[in-house]
Amino acid sequence: GAVVGGEVFNVLVIIGSAVLATPSMYLPVKLGNFNFFRDVVFYLVSVAMLYWVLKNGSVSPFHASMLLVGAVCYTLTVVFSSKISTFLTARKGLMRTSSRRFTTRFSIRGLIPKAASSDSVDDDGVSDISSEPDAETIEAWAQAKQCREPTQG
Repeated sequence: GAVVGGEVFNVLVIIGSAVLATPSMYLPVKLGNFNFFRDVVFYLVSVAMLYWVLKNGSVSPFHASMLLVGAVCYTLTVVFSSKISTFLTARKGLMRTSSRRFTTRFSIRGLIPKAASSDSVDDDGVSDISSEPDAETIEAWAQAKQCREPTQG
């Protein structure tokens, strides 16, 4: 119970704390569909792997190795996300179709009020939010990297 509870707690606290600690110039935090879909899939896989490992009550070296392989796969997927997204987008909207099917099937739409936003949304409910930062954000990051004063960077 502590492992699964800790994982759920970490997801909620880390996301909540990260948003609360984000300077207002970067809010609202925008997350692209690909990144969200990627993380949801890996979270589901990680929970399934955890169930597989813990179902008999003990963790063998083989099971531990499989969990680490899962972590390496996730890390590589995050590192190469832009290339994977470009590849899937070029394949006739494969990612958009897959994401739409997944979110439609598991949606809790209607339970959470829609936030007011200046971002445009297509008729099919797909946002045009890009996962790439705008020029102003890139400039602010560049200045923060050069800053040596803790109160300014």
